[in-house]
Amino acid sequence: MEWGNIMSKIRKNWDDGVYISQRSIWVQEDLSIYEKMIWMCLEKFANGKDSAWPSQNTLAKECSISKSQVKRTINSLIDKGLLEKEIRKDEKGNHQTNLYTLYLPSKRKTEESNL
Repeated sequence: MEWGNIMSKIRKNWDDGVYISQRSIWVQEDLSIYEKMIWMCLEKFANGKDSAWPSQNTLAKECSISKSQVKRTINSLIDKGLLEKEIRKDEKGNHQTNLYTLYLPSKRKTEESNL
């Protein structure tokens, strides 16, 4: 069966579309299930790009975990070089959603890459 036929059958049986994730994140042995889940959720929001800006409440809801677990997991992904977080504020200084930049495991951000 061709890929197009498979995708059309999947689309007929799902009412909200299909999300395909990077295999490389699934096979990372140094990542917890929370880290994989948050990274893939951010990847879904990025929609083929390398960055996304969902709120931490949205991530918690989408992943069925607490907001405090989201915060811990984001910090862990940053420490592991798979994520970068930019805190954003509007012109009045009010906090907006953070901007998250995703890095594939093969292109992890390291201290050396910042130099």
